This record gives sequence, structure tokens and C-alpha cells, in this order.
Amino acid sequence: MTLTAQYRPYRDEETLDGVENSDLSWPDHEVGTIQIYEKTTEDIPFASNRRLLMGVVMLSVLTILTGFLIGYFAHSTHSECVPNLAMSLHSVRDENPTIRAKIMREINPISIRSVVKEFSREPHMAGSANDLRLAIQVKDFLNAHHFDKTELKNYSVLLSVPDSHESNYIEIIDQSINKTIHTSIGTDKKGSDSGSVIFVNFGQLADYQILSTVYNITRDTIAGKILIAKQFHLTADEQMSFAYQMGAAALLLYPDPEHYNSPNLKVKPFPDSPYMPADAVRHDSLIWNGLGDPQTPGYPATSYAHRLPLQSLNLPNIPVQPISYLNALQILSRLDGSKAPGAWNVGSNTTYYLGPGFRNEGNSNITLRLKISNQLVNKTIYNVIGSIRGKVEPDRYVIVGNHRDAWFNGAIDSAAGTAAFLELSRVFGDLLVEGWRPRRSLLFCSWGAEEFNLIGSTEWIEENLKILHGRAVAYINSDIIVIGNGSLSVAASPLLYHAIFNATKEVLNPNDEEEAKTVYEKWLISLPHMRNTSGMISVKRNAFDSSFDLDEDLFSINQHFNTGEPNESGSLLKTYMESAVLQTRPKVRPLDMRSSYAPFFTMAGIPALDITYTNVNAVNEDSNPINSMSYPLLHTKYDTFEVIDKFIDPTFRVHKAVTQVLGEIIRDISDSLFIPFNLLDYAQVLRDLYVTLHIHTETILNNNGINIGLLDSAITNFTLAAVRFHSKQDKLDFTDPMAIRRVNDQLMLIERTFLDPNGLPRNMMKRHIILSPSETDPPYDEMFPGLMDEFSILLQQSGNTSTKHWTWDVIRAHFSIIVSTIETAAHAISDVI
Repeated sequence: MTLTAQYRPYRDEETLDGVENSDLSWPDHEVGTIQIYEKTTEDIPFASNRRLLMGVVMLSVLTILTGFLIGYFAHSTHSECVPNLAMSLHSVRDENPTIRAKIMREINPISIRSVVKEFSREPHMAGSANDLRLAIQVKDFLNAHHFDKTELKNYSVLLSVPDSHESNYIEIIDQSINKTIHTSIGTDKKGSDSGSVIFVNFGQLADYQILSTVYNITRDTIAGKILIAKQFHLTADEQMSFAYQMGAAALLLYPDPEHYNSPNLKVKPFPDSPYMPADAVRHDSLIWNGLGDPQTPGYPATSYAHRLPLQSLNLPNIPVQPISYLNALQILSRLDGSKAPGAWNVGSNTTYYLGPGFRNEGNSNITLRLKISNQLVNKTIYNVIGSIRGKVEPDRYVIVGNHRDAWFNGAIDSAAGTAAFLELSRVFGDLLVEGWRPRRSLLFCSWGAEEFNLIGSTEWIEENLKILHGRAVAYINSDIIVIGNGSLSVAASPLLYHAIFNATKEVLNPNDEEEAKTVYEKWLISLPHMRNTSGMISVKRNAFDSSFDLDEDLFSINQHFNTGEPNESGSLLKTYMESAVLQTRPKVRPLDMRSSYAPFFTMAGIPALDITYTNVNAVNEDSNPINSMSYPLLHTKYDTFEVIDKFIDPTFRVHKAVTQVLGEIIRDISDSLFIPFNLLDYAQVLRDLYVTLHIHTETILNNNGINIGLLDSAITNFTLAAVRFHSKQDKLDFTDPMAIRRVNDQLMLIERTFLDPNGLPRNMMKRHIILSPSETDPPYDEMFPGLMDEFSILLQQSGNTSTKHWTWDVIRAHFSIIVSTIETAAHAISDVI
């Protein structure tokens, strides 16, 4: 008789004896708590009558087991099943196909509308009493909907907040008679200054170059002056950084009508439209370095954390004040000097001048006085963490996140995201009552202080980084989910493309009067991404040795697309390859550093995604849909429920559709037998980055001792490894729980292989050397961010040969790291030794 190996995933001690009186629940165990019984091939002799008896016994056991299996799969609730057998059965069983329809059906736009209205009723800045009230409300909601565990996690962090005793203001003063001509009140970084003013358009490097070369307003002219710039293209922290580098004493920022309510539109502003009124002030954080709490970089801001002294911190260097267009016009209309270039004066009926200084009105002497009284204080901020324990792989986490805080009422940013977050938590929580559990654990995380440097999510990652490294599967973001009703816009890791495309094909187009039937079809029509066939990944049979058994049809995929023949095999490899090499697919944006998802992929190497329904024209004009043109009232006091209810999505059917897409993605990643990651999508992204690098820099790289062919070879090796991986996945023994676990572990950890502990050359905290956003604003298309930064710096250097030599040393070193990292990723998905 031969005893077969048995698999016990999460407990070593249970037996079938005493089932009725045993406690069938058990504590968490780390991965690998597995017991394998020994095999024996020793023949055991029996007498003939005993053989007959044994046959009867075995037949009886087989009959009982068959009946048990039929009964087991005939009912949906297994809470009273024997743990050993129940877990073994579930570990090789795919997801319940009926759950998708239940999730789609249960998502309710009326519920979403109600939460948006409630969570945007009052301002709730991070660290405020209102924000704490909403955090407790989220926790109570998760508890009420059957979550296994909830936690209110707090951190003590450094925030810049208004001084309650002293207002901030700017004044235009006629010093000759000591009379105030104009006063405005606002809030931002602490400091004070007075002097003449220079208009610098957007405050970009290109603007400063125009001022210097055309108008002779050089760095020497700018030094010690107050600059005024439009809020657009650059973020506030970037504008401040450039102004400081130019020697400015202070910076004023304002929303110009060109981007927030152009006269060409001829529309009345809010409350008659979603366009910005002239008295609106837009607020943005000046500390935005991806490090979370400024005093505890790299470590969580717990009560016992060591905090750096304020004087050692890299805080904003000059006073910066956001003002309204009305207040800016009081300044711009009085400036002296040359007339501004025509392109700088598109959105106003007033002629802009550059300065420096004001025109003399009679014999008066006019100047500007700026006083900002903000305080840097430690405030307590709150994250809410709720969990649904996975049935088969409880130590694998699919994380759903949303930031809760806002500058003001924050209906779009981000009460709407909170509404989708809570609606999904309600739906998934209520499914537990019906007996369903996802294969993997779900973590629902409501972040605090996102508007202040992504503090909430960053501190949580810093506290749990070592745990997340081995357990986190993916992060799904639900922040600004709707800013228009045109089309979906997505930013994501390549590993998540497949799940996103599939989910959007399952959800109906919320604009049902349009020809496009699904969210995917509308996305494809609105934002198509056309690719050149010469840059697509390809696989040739001679790349494999004769021992590798691969379907011949794989190598005619390109021909298949040219002929339009359908794929009838249904194999995973073919499906993944066909998707990866589609010549036209919906455009997926690169991930950036401007929302809660950033530390997940840049620091922890966790695949992340962010989706927003937006206005199509705005996305076509700017790579980031969350800009002023797409939603002018962002970060102002006018971001209210009324805007959504009256102008953006009155029926909340767009909110429903986005929430359904999120729900299907969450279900797919948390409950599929195999984690639905298409490695060939990653191979294609690597190839795209290589093609851009090759086009722009091949000659200059070769002339400086860098063999770009090494990178080409590494990407080819990764592509071949991905094909092998998915081919073997097709042929896997689906009754082997350990084989399924091994494949899922390789898929889960692949994103981590693209991390480098030293980070990018210009930012060691950006450790993902493929997906991390660049540190500079280079003229190139997308390519590897570390190289992008260095080439941008090379272009900015003129005759400084010593600095150029240093930069080429950095490029050589980082190029070798990229090649090594991609080769390591190829090994990570190869056969396990």
C-alpha cells in the first residue's frame, strides 16, 4: 500500500478525531506551516480474505469521501467543515463565479451620494476635530459591516497650520503717504518680507530663461524680490524651489483665468458652473518629497519615535502665499517694466507687465508687504485599518486605500473617493454574512494627512514595511474617482494592466446613450494608445532549447493579429501574449508622486493603481487628469457637494461605474486562484523604455563607454523568462496546492525585484528604478527615471567639464544597476531550484 502526500496549509495538529467537540478556529500562522506525511513503497502482505475485507473498507471510504465532496461543493457555507480538509479543498479551488454579479448588483449610487454629502458637509483638515470625527465614523462603519478587525492608528506628525491669533496678509502700500492701497488675507508658510515684485509666468526654468535672455531680468535682478506666478504646470513646491534657486525673497501664487475660467468660454463661474470664481484661493502643500512626516524620515512617527530638530529639516526656504486672481490683479495691473510676452497674457483682459517694482502713481512710492504667520506644530493624525481575513491565503494582503482629509470640504478630493471606499467595504463585508470569503485577505485603509506630503499612507508603510514586503499583493487607490463624465483615466503598474482591462470590460458605460457599451470601449475610443510594431516584444523559437515544450502557435501571434483570426486555445500564455502586443490599447498613465499610492510602489515595490473618470479633452492636453483645467475648483473652498450634484454627476451613475470597476479589480486580485498578473505587460513596458532610450541616447552612450546592447539583452531575457513562466503556469498540476502557492509567490514578489536599496541617483527614497517618477522635468519622452534625470542635468550644464565627468560616472553606475536589476527579475520568475 502507498500513502500519498497530504497538504495541511495552516495547522499541524488537527485530526479528524473528536471533530464534534473540537474548536475549529485556530490562530494565525506564518506561511510555511505545512505538514507532509512520508511516502512509503513497502508492500504489505495480507491474507486473501483480509484483502477482500480491505477492498470493502476502501470502497466504503471512497464512497463516503465522494459523498462528502458532493455535499461540500453543494453548499456555500463551510464554517463548520473540518479545517484540514476544507482548507485543502479551497487551496486548489478557483473563485466563485457568482460573486462578480453580486458585487456589481449591490453597488448603490444612492448610498454613494449620501456618503459624499455627509463627508463634505464641513471642512476637515488633517489633525482637526472634524477629521477625527470622520475617522471614528469610518471605523464604526467597518465594524457595522462585519469586518474581522478594525483599528484606529494614530501618528504624531509635523504640520504647518494657520496661527489662530495672527492672520496672514499682503498689502500694497504707498510709502510716500504711508497708506494701504490693498489688503488680502490668506495662509501658507511662515515669514514676512516687503519689496518690489516681478511677474515670472509659471515660474518654470524656461520662463526664467526668457526673462534673462530677452528682458535682461537675470538672477541678480531677481535676488531679494517678491515673485508672482500662475498656479499651473508645476506644483507649488516645485515653483517655490525654482524661486529659491533664483534668489527670490518670497513667492505669490495665483490661479490665472487662462486655466481656471478662460474668458473664451464665456461662462459664469461657480455657483453657475464648475469654473473658478475670481475670489477663489487654491491651497497646496509646500512639503512634497515623498518622505511623509518631515521629522521622522524613513521611520513611523510613533509616540516613541526619535524626531529630528526643526533646524535640521529641509523645509520650505522662502515665504510662499497663495492668493486669488482678484488680489493678483491688484498687483499685476500696477507692475512697471516691460510688457509681458503675449503668451503670458492669454487669460486676462488686463495687460500684464513684468516689473520689477510698481509704476509710480504721481509722486507715490508703492511697495508690497507680505506677512505669513503659520506655525509648525505636532498634530495627531489618524488612519483607519479594517481587515477581512482571507480563507486560503490569509497572509497575502490586497490593500484598498483612500485619503480622508481635505483642505476644506473636499467633495471631489476626496469625499467621493471615501464614498466608493465605504460602499465597497459594505458590499464585501456583507458578503461575509452569506458565507463567502476572499481567497486572500483584504485591508481597507482610510488615510489621514494625505494633503500634507502623503503622511498617512507613508507612516503606515514605514511601520509595516518588513511585513508588507512578504505579504502585500497590490494596492488599489480610491481618492479622486470622478472629476468629469468623459472617460476613465488610469495610472498603474504594468502588472495590474490585465486586471484593469478585464474589469472595465465588465462594467457598462455610465453614459448609456453613447455607442460604446462598456467602460473599456469608451476608454479605448477616448484615450487610445497606438504602438509601433517594431517596438513590440517578440518571441522566436530559436530562443528556446529543444527540451522546452512550447505551443508552436505562440510564434505566429503577430501574424494572427494581421489576419484577425480568433484565439481558440484559451491558454493563459496566449491570452497574456495577445493582450500585451495589441497595437491599440487604452492609454495607461505612469504613476506619479501626488497621491496616497506613491509610497507603495516607490518605497515598497507593491503594484499600485489609481483610476479617475475625467473630462477627455483635459487628459489629452495634459498627462495628469487631476489638473486645474479638468477640475478648476480642486483644493479651494468651492469643492463642495453642490458641484458634484449639480454639474459633475447628478445621478451618481459615473460614481457607481467607477466603484464597480474598483470592486471587480479587488475581487479578481483577492479571489482568483492565480494572482492575475501578466508579466508580458511588464516586458512590453521595459521594451518601450528601452526604445525611447535607444532613440535619444544610443550614440552618446556608445561614445561614453556604455553598451546599450546589454540592456537590450537583459530585457529579452526577462521576456523569455516571462513566456516560460506563463507557459509552465498553463501546464501546472492544479491539484497541487504547493505548486499554486509557489507560482503566486513568484508573481507577488516580482515587483520587489525592481527595487534598489540605494534608490535613484537624485533621491534615495525612490527605490523603484523602473516606475519611480523622474526628479527633473526633462525634454525626453518616458525612459528610465534615473537616466532621465542625469541626461536632463547634462543638458543644463554648459562648459562645466568637471561636473559633466561626474554626471557620466553616475550614468555608467546607474546603467549597470538597471541591467543587473532586470536580469535579477528574469531569474526571479525562472524555475525554482
